[in-house]
Amino acid sequence: MISFSHTPLLRATLMGTCLLALAACDPDFRRFGRTGFYTSYVAQNLAAILDIIGQATLGIGALVGGALAIPLYDWYRKAELSADRAALLCVQDKDVAIRTFMKLAGGAAKLYEEMDQDEFIRQIRAYDDADGSQLNKAYKVLITVFRTHPFPIMRAKHLDAWIQEGGFSSIAGFDLEAE
Repeated sequence: MISFSHTPLLRATLMGTCLLALAACDPDFRRFGRTGFYTSYVAQNLAAILDIIGQATLGIGALVGGALAIPLYDWYRKAELSADRAALLCVQDKDVAIRTFMKLAGGAAKLYEEMDQDEFIRQIRAYDDADGSQLNKAYKVLITVFRTHPFPIMRAKHLDAWIQEGGFSSIAGFDLEAE
């Protein structure tokens, strides 16, 4: 059995193959996802280097690498958010970005037609309001700490907030909401 955590090159190759297959089938993803895919390569390569060092030092490097892994995963997730912003600057269409995240979050292609974009936006804006207890907040941290990519709803939430706060318009020179 192949362990993806011990074969970073295989993991990167499979991830790239899956993204390319999705891009071949989905025009929204082709427009929006391509930019983000290349932007997060630096963090991915650092994770691969940590894996190699851990194996070469008979596990001692893995202890040090483990301490470095959590901030690198955080950086990797933030690189994805930056890649999403760069992709939005390229396509200049908020609807394409939101539909892409809806498709990533929704899963099955047969459900795409049933998805309501306005309801999705309402839910992403209310996402943090659902955290009434510290236990829910701790659970969110635990399920995301070792992920390389934020959940699609978080990616959509951050991109929507960036647009609402004027980040897009200050760089692009026009307001997406007015379009």
